[in-house]
This record gives sequence, C-alpha cells and structure tokens, in this order.
Amino acid sequence: MAELRRSGGGRVVAVLFAAFLVICVAPVRKAAAHAALERQIADLTKRIEADPSNTDLFVRRGQVHRAHRDFRAAISDYERARKLSPHLRAVDLYLGQVYLDADRAERALTYLDRFLERDPANEEARAERGRALVMLGAPLEASLDFTCAVQAAARRGDPPPEYYLDRAQAQAAAGGDHLEEALSGLDEGIARLGPVVTLELAALDLELSLGRPEAALERLDRIASQSQRKESFLFQRGEILERAGQLSEACASYQCAQEAMERLPLSKQRTAAMEKLRLGLNEALERIAGGEPSRTDRSTFAGSKGEKKCNT
Repeated sequence: MAELRRSGGGRVVAVLFAAFLVICVAPVRKAAAHAALERQIADLTKRIEADPSNTDLFVRRGQVHRAHRDFRAAISDYERARKLSPHLRAVDLYLGQVYLDADRAERALTYLDRFLERDPANEEARAERGRALVMLGAPLEASLDFTCAVQAAARRGDPPPEYYLDRAQAQAAAGGDHLEEALSGLDEGIARLGPVVTLELAALDLELSLGRPEAALERLDRIASQSQRKESFLFQRGEILERAGQLSEACASYQCAQEAMERLPLSKQRTAAMEKLRLGLNEALERIAGGEPSRTDRSTFAGSKGEKKCNT
C-alpha cells in the first residue's frame, strides 16, 4: 500500500511539473520570441525613417509584422511597398499569404490569382492558393494546385513533404475514390523522399479509412523500425488491432508498450507525454478486460465480445 501511494505521488508530481512547464516556461519562450520580433520592427522602423523610399525595408518590416501576427501592420507595409514599386510582383504573393494567415481566404485568393497569372509555375504561390481553396471548400481544385507545387519543386530538387501532405489531405477531404488518389500521392512522396514519418503516418491513417488494418500495421512497423523508442508505436499497434477486433493481439501489444515504458529511465517515464500514454494504456487494458468496444470506433466491435479477453 505504501508503495502504491509513492507511485501515485510520483505521478502527481510528474503531472504538476508538466503543468508548471506549460504554465510558466512556455509563456516565457513566447514572450522572448515576441521581444525579438519587436526589436527587429524597431530597427527596421529607424532605417525606414532614414530611407523612406526603400521598398525592400517596407517588405522586410511587413514580413516581421506578419510573423508577429500584426496583420494590419503587415498589409500596410506591403501596400506601401507597392506604391513605391508598382511593378513589384511579389507583393501580391505577400498579401495573399498575410490574408491567408488572417483566415480571410477569399481575399487571399484574389491576390494569389493575380500573382499566378504572371507566374503560374511559382510553387510557393501554388501551395498557398491550394490552402486558400481548401479553406473555401474546394479541395479538388486545391489538390491540382498542390500537384503543380510538387511538380515545380521537383524541377529544382526534392519537393518539401508538406506539399505531398497538403495534397493528400485535400483529396481525402473530397472523399470517395479520392482516398485512393490521396494514398497514391503519399506513396509517390515516400518513393521520392524516403520514409518521411509525417507521410507514412498520413498513409497509415488512409489505410485505416479504407478499411485495411493489415496494410496499416505494415506501415506502422516500418515507421517503428526507424525509431529507438517503441512504446508509442506499440500503443498505436494495439489500437489498430483492437479496432479490427483482434483483442488478444491488441492486449499483447498494449502490454509490450507498458514493458517498453518501464525500461525507460525514470526521468523519461515521468514526462507529460508518457503519463498520458500510461493512462491510455491502462484504459485500453481495462476496456478489453471488461469486454468493451474501443472508444475510437465502437461500431467496429459489434459482436466482438466473445473474443479472448486480456489477463490483466
């Protein structure tokens, strides 16, 4: 009993320490980042006062305002840059980006369309317009822009993974047969870039959406093979097996995840992420022991209560 109390106390301390980090440390880091941006703005403002016809300074300050999420100030600087240099085409791209950041996708689309009329092969503008179209509920149109971004980037080297990911998300949002297109596009990215974890995880989710748990498990095993830490992947493997109704196999995977966690140094066991994982594992094992369907997909388990239960 005393040991259990010590263990419980350790969990409480770990949770409280994690909360302390979130409440106290994160705001300090955020404040430091804001202070650095404010210093850059102050410096650029002084330089603009000394050289008020310098277009580049207004553009640079606009970019810093955008990073600072002062969208109105960023738009003002970009518009000033346009007045100083009416033929500076990049201003339309910058305005499109800042309006997109401000969740004003329709206004962003106006500027991005205008920019792409003059530079249709610009990958950055294609990707930004794709994001605007997704926000406006046109995922298939968006996927065409993301494909153009991928193709444009491929002409100079390897496209960034996010282009493949954004395209897949747009196609998946369209549903139906487009789920297969999304999966094929991710595999295209993996074939070119290698086993990028974000692409592999997105492909895994699509395999599950398509009702292919075995294919999802194969992908998960490939992802796990790249990592020294296995506990999270074992938990996810258990979830997939549980959703597929393979309860004894799911139980074994959950128990392996627990064992992997117990082999970690205490300092790593007590992180907020590990506490959350421990809670999830305990709930999963209790759920299987009680013959309950998974919270993630209860409909999958209609009629699965006759499966072998976990010996916890």
